[in-house]
Amino acid sequence: MLWYRILPLLLYALLTPDTANTQILRPGDMGAANPNQADILDIDFSTNAPPRSLTPNVHLTFTFGDRLTETRIVMLLAEARRAVNVAIEHGAGAKRLRQIWCIAWDLSRHIYMFAAPLRKTIFTERYELSVSNVLPAIDLVERCGIAQGHVEEMWAFQRMQKDGLPMPPHHPLFGHLFIVGEIMTRLPSDVHGHVLPRQILKSYPDLGPIFYVDTWPFGPPMLVVTSAHGANQFTVAHSLPKFATMRQYMQPMTGGMDLPTLEGREWKMWRTVFNPGFSSSHLMTMVPQVVKDVVTFAEILEQRAASAQVFSLDPLTINLTLDIIGRVTLDLVFNAQKQPNSFTSTLRSQIRWLLFGNEANLFQRWHPLRPIMTFWNSRQMLAFVGKEMDKRFLRNVAHSDPTTQAPRSKTIIDLALDKYLSERNGNIGDETTMDATFKDAAICQIRTFLFAGHDTSSSTLCYCYHLLSLHTEIRDAVIKEHNSVLGPEIGQAASLLSEKPHLLNQLPYTSAVIKETLRLYPAASSTRQGEPGFNIVAPDGRLYPTDGLLIWSNHFAIHRNPESWKRPDEFLPQRWLAEKDNEFYNADDRKGAWRAFEHGPRNCIGQELAILELKLVLAITLRRFNVDSAYDEYDRIRGRKSPKTVDGDRAYQILAGAAHPNDGFPCKVTLRA
Repeated sequence: MLWYRILPLLLYALLTPDTANTQILRPGDMGAANPNQADILDIDFSTNAPPRSLTPNVHLTFTFGDRLTETRIVMLLAEARRAVNVAIEHGAGAKRLRQIWCIAWDLSRHIYMFAAPLRKTIFTERYELSVSNVLPAIDLVERCGIAQGHVEEMWAFQRMQKDGLPMPPHHPLFGHLFIVGEIMTRLPSDVHGHVLPRQILKSYPDLGPIFYVDTWPFGPPMLVVTSAHGANQFTVAHSLPKFATMRQYMQPMTGGMDLPTLEGREWKMWRTVFNPGFSSSHLMTMVPQVVKDVVTFAEILEQRAASAQVFSLDPLTINLTLDIIGRVTLDLVFNAQKQPNSFTSTLRSQIRWLLFGNEANLFQRWHPLRPIMTFWNSRQMLAFVGKEMDKRFLRNVAHSDPTTQAPRSKTIIDLALDKYLSERNGNIGDETTMDATFKDAAICQIRTFLFAGHDTSSSTLCYCYHLLSLHTEIRDAVIKEHNSVLGPEIGQAASLLSEKPHLLNQLPYTSAVIKETLRLYPAASSTRQGEPGFNIVAPDGRLYPTDGLLIWSNHFAIHRNPESWKRPDEFLPQRWLAEKDNEFYNADDRKGAWRAFEHGPRNCIGQELAILELKLVLAITLRRFNVDSAYDEYDRIRGRKSPKTVDGDRAYQILAGAAHPNDGFPCKVTLRA
């Protein structure tokens, strides 16, 4: 692993562009410069919030040997301002190096370390960089940022370890790579990364529920939080912004303006626009449409039962949830369960190309086809959703005309368009085009819903079947509840729920099974960006600084934290129905110990839809079919003598968009007597 640490330093030494024409000027030297030989860009940011490690009157001056056009000046100004914003965000720590390094600007959003200083300069309140061309300067700063970012991160972790902040033993050069690498070698190679914090705690139980981890160059410096008390502080009490890598991950899928990564007023506005579409009352009106897709799924299970073969269920549940989210969001019949669909195929292809940027497999990280495929897939999805948006808009404009009698639709996008039309000024009946800004942002949100709205539910449904097959007494209890509420006529369940969808609210044990499944197998975690001056406070009063760090609310570990959950590794749905005098009563749940859909203002907008469709599928299928886990038979067929597990769990999670069961959850379906 040594070369991972040394390579950036070698690149810096070997590939730094020739700086013979680069001249660092001191204050006062500009007066001697020949104004006929260079244009001077004096960019004064003193009126804005300055980088915290600099004095308030810092000026930044670029001097270029070539004559600059007005357009070029505007571009350079924008680039410089972006660079200063990066310095403001990542400037912590530069103060410690000001005696030997001058502050420069890290122009790469992918280098999420601290501010990247330039070499061979002295810190001053004003400095100028004279270069014959801006591109070599950018390359210099970027490469210097890689090397210096690591050096500064290394020093920061060494200082934190010396100060007694909890972390595994930190090597001054390799950080925690050896420790993480040794742990990962004991796990399956495809295991989801969110199991790592719990494995670290097993190896170092004295760390406590909050600790620091350094995995450079595979990831940013991070503060791992595995307790509800800690997670609530930066998601509920003070909601920190999402970490930058989440935006990088989502951008190819959504277009960049998606609810999970928007901040501030933009996020609040779009959340308000789409909240009505995801309300419980509205979703109940969509149940008759959703039932159609669940009935199709039941028909496919019946065919699988007739074949008596082992098969992977995950692809089937993915197609089911794609069909459901298509209906609920855009009133589209993808029919992905029965035949290939170009849009859903493109969406699933895009998921396979998504990247967080911290993958250990360097070929995967820098696959030459990734930029091409993500661009093509994104373009196809944009065209498809944009076309559907235009159709829905024209239909809703027609609905707004009181003289028309067109039937009303109740999809999520229709409710959003109704709100948009009601707030738009002027005579909306005469306008047949959407505002471009609204359309672009709305398309991003719809792409987000189509992605997130199917991925989590499909995985959770597989795990519901898996856990119920391992605990047949619990499956029998769920079926007993369904018989009590829905009646003995199993074949009438679908039509009954279409007519009386409120019956889904009378299935508390089914809801408990779903919540317990999500506790053991959460689909995702939450990552936030630390802030200067913001500390997480432990119950004993210890402060955990967050500035410049990724803060990881690790739901997998929080959901299995023995401080919050009795018998945390066991599947016990009854804990969700326990009264105060019961041993399983969990008051911590009300304090955020269950975070399947996150807590606080940034919780998942689609959680009601996810729970509703899971209850609906279980209510229609559990009494007809036994869906039994078949990992043992699957491994025998493939000649696996010693398949890997995670803490004895063969159905461990892998990263495939959300967290999915490995090998697609092999199972067998049989008809119940």
